[in-house]
Amino acid sequence: MSIFSEAAFQKYVFIRDRALPPFIATLFGVFLILLCDRRPPLEVNGLTISPTPVHAGAPAYAIYSALNKRDCEGEVRRTIIDSAQHAFTLAPEPSIYPAILDATKRQFVKTFTVPLGSTAGPATYRADVYRWCNWPQRVFWKFHDQYETPFIIGR
Repeated sequence: MSIFSEAAFQKYVFIRDRALPPFIATLFGVFLILLCDRRPPLEVNGLTISPTPVHAGAPAYAIYSALNKRDCEGEVRRTIIDSAQHAFTLAPEPSIYPAILDATKRQFVKTFTVPLGSTAGPATYRADVYRWCNWPQRVFWKFHDQYETPFIIGR
């Protein structure tokens, strides 16, 4: 004797054979669409460092010329490489560029402090930006952009 009636069993078979496969296919399709949405969230057209020269221990400003295309979360990992090729990694921070983007000038400014131990001379500012616009991108396939510009560390 079965604990299920014939009608309940037929309903189970219908769900298992007819309704569940399209439902799973739809979920998988939505997941793939979200994962493969590779439209860039931000278009950076230029990067400059101000003031020139920058002194060790002093604040400096990375001025980005950019166009925000859509709001996405992210993280920025910045590195200063001095003339002796010493790499100084700055603390990671969230990429909140759309919130600080000046729409009229199409630019935003990020402040950083030049490390005290850096050697005077030509240096490089490097920003590695990891962004995601939805949860599959955050887990599996983030956007990665790298911006680099030279600047001078004064004595």
